Amino acid sequence: MAPTLEKLRTAGRFANVLRELRGEGWRDWQLLLAVHNVAKNARHKFRAPANERERKAMAAQFMSPEPEGKPIDANLFTADALRQGLRTTVVASAHNWWGLEIRQHPIDADAVLELLRVRYGWASDDIDHDDPFAPYAG
Repeated sequence: MAPTLEKLRTAGRFANVLRELRGEGWRDWQLLLAVHNVAKNARHKFRAPANERERKAMAAQFMSPEPEGKPIDANLFTADALRQGLRTTVVASAHNWWGLEIRQHPIDADAVLELLRVRYGWASDDIDHDDPFAPYAG
């Protein structure tokens, strides 16, 4: 995500988004997770995979590096878009990081997020690190 992160570091409007979400207690790793989700979904053409091979190919494309010199438009990274991006990833995070199987249908992503915050430290886990969005430290 180097091209998009570089673009976001110089986007004044995004600095306001950072201040808002950090003010709500978001950690940088949560911001990066949401930014990744928004950026990748902006590039991804949605369609249901026809088989396991297509599913794996789509997953590989989703996780591949961004093309150099082709950042996603910084205006797509609003506070609401990042909130939705985090909600979109929360079920996969619960499954991949903690082995939880969410059996709700439809899934209440906000309830899953609250479970992760209360029981698994989702809102408080962090380590010392350089600000990935510098020069806009919040």
